[in-house]
Amino acid sequence: MNRILVIEDDWITRESIVDLLRLERFDVSAAGDGTEGVRVARESPPDIILCDITLPILDGYAVLKELRRDPRTAHIPFIFLTGRVSNAEVRLGMQSGADDYLCKPVFRDELLASVSARLARSRSSVTLFNHRMEALSADIGKAVTHELLTPLSGIFGCGQLLEQYPGCVTDPEIQNLVGMIMKSAGRLHDTLRHLLEYVGLRTLQDQPARLEDLRRNPPEDAGVTLRTAAINMGSVVNRGRDLHLDIASHPLRIPSAYLYLAASQLVSNAFKFSDPGTEVKISFVVENGRARLGVSDRGRGMSREEIDAIGPFRQFRREKFEQQGLGLGLEIVRLTAVIFGGELRVTSDAGVGTLVEIHDMV
Repeated sequence: MNRILVIEDDWITRESIVDLLRLERFDVSAAGDGTEGVRVARESPPDIILCDITLPILDGYAVLKELRRDPRTAHIPFIFLTGRVSNAEVRLGMQSGADDYLCKPVFRDELLASVSARLARSRSSVTLFNHRMEALSADIGKAVTHELLTPLSGIFGCGQLLEQYPGCVTDPEIQNLVGMIMKSAGRLHDTLRHLLEYVGLRTLQDQPARLEDLRRNPPEDAGVTLRTAAINMGSVVNRGRDLHLDIASHPLRIPSAYLYLAASQLVSNAFKFSDPGTEVKISFVVENGRARLGVSDRGRGMSREEIDAIGPFRQFRREKFEQQGLGLGLEIVRLTAVIFGGELRVTSDAGVGTLVEIHDMV
């Protein structure tokens, strides 16, 4: 259902337009002055805005200017409503960035025709944008894979040969350099992989049609995916003995590749921020048809301020702990949870440990 915001100070005109639109099955909200209209539009951006020009506090031109410079509302189709009919004012409205200009009293057919036309144009623009974003994402993926990951594979291959045949390199200092090269190449590979995963999730978030196709896939047993992710990460960092698994078998509509990605990030973080020999617990339970994934550690923990500031490219106390990476781990988990209908929750006590959970998975 399309949402429409009507900004009009004359309550009789406002209510008549609101009633007319609601009869046509639109979801309509209203504001009685320009300041209130800007606030409502920012708090809950509509699909289209109908706005009078002669408003108290902020007039229609000022409302349009405010909304056009806010990224959250800049794209919303905007139609002026006014009793003025001069050509100069029509031109001013259009030059200000309005999409249409209707003179009061507004008749039903004229109003619905204008609203329908602007909504159709907006849908076309969104579809075109999504197609371009999908193509751009594919181009970025190909470029990064070819220009960065491919030569990196060559570095790995040469380094592995030198490590597997130490007789080829007898100088201990050169052998040490080979080890440093392999370590640096591995770090770069992980960084690029995480960046591509993050870009892929952000792109998927803006592609509702593709996301809907993924959600229509048959449910898969999440327990198998979660156990595999946990065991693999434990093996990578040689901490398999620290794992404690309490994982139920239950089908989820999250594709296994995305669930594996989120679980791997959670387990990797738990290992990264806790000491070897301390327990890392992975639980997966189902209550009332809702699944909950939790990963807990007994590491250094996070403050309330750090939890509130979780986001992309954010790392905390990096200068003290010299940790590596881009700070994308929890943001990748959060995006995955949001995209597939879940919610990320973090509970932590500094110096005691951290519990990270994804709630309400289905």
